[in-house]
Amino acid sequence: MRRIANALGVRRSNPLPRPSGATRLVAAGDSKRPAQRDAFALAAACAPDAVLFVGDAAYAGTSDARRRRMLHAWRRDWGGLWDRLYAVAGNHDLDSPRGLELWREIVPARRPAPPYCDGLGFKLRVGPVLVLGLDTTSGLVDAMQRDWAAASLARSSAAHRVAVYHEPAFPLGLHRGHALDALPDERDRLWTTLEAGGVGMVLNGH
Repeated sequence: MRRIANALGVRRSNPLPRPSGATRLVAAGDSKRPAQRDAFALAAACAPDAVLFVGDAAYAGTSDARRRRMLHAWRRDWGGLWDRLYAVAGNHDLDSPRGLELWREIVPARRPAPPYCDGLGFKLRVGPVLVLGLDTTSGLVDAMQRDWAAASLARSSAAHRVAVYHEPAFPLGLHRGHALDALPDERDRLWTTLEAGGVGMVLNGH
């Protein structure tokens, strides 16, 4: 990550120049130490208005104690960006007995959120950008979330629309058949909703 930062000319004390009135978002996901410390420092150097995290902050397996430690370390590594963080959970964030409880305890809940997804999704308007964070921890985006997304998109005047969720709709390689493509009819309903609502960018992890 230091090589990347140097290649981009980014220095922690000298953020990237921002045109007047511009909105800046940074996206990250599937993070692990020690690389995440440098990656998050690079994100901070960009001076974003918000950070979008697409899930898998803590690869803790079935250990709740390890998960708590990893999530607290993840929080510390965000530093001054923590208050600008909008995160959705990934499958590796919840795979211990108290995974969901720990996620909601440590990771800030952003509201409004999709129905029954408090702490796992969000709606963010920043400048001309609307961002919808959706919960895929059940392996799909259910009808209530789709309806919420459709209504949010229909009511918005945002020129740019972004969807954020963990499991990709059209994965290649390792996760093919083990993401939203495992339920293609549900996947296609989601994709139709996003396209009809003018979403121009989808950010995923996994």
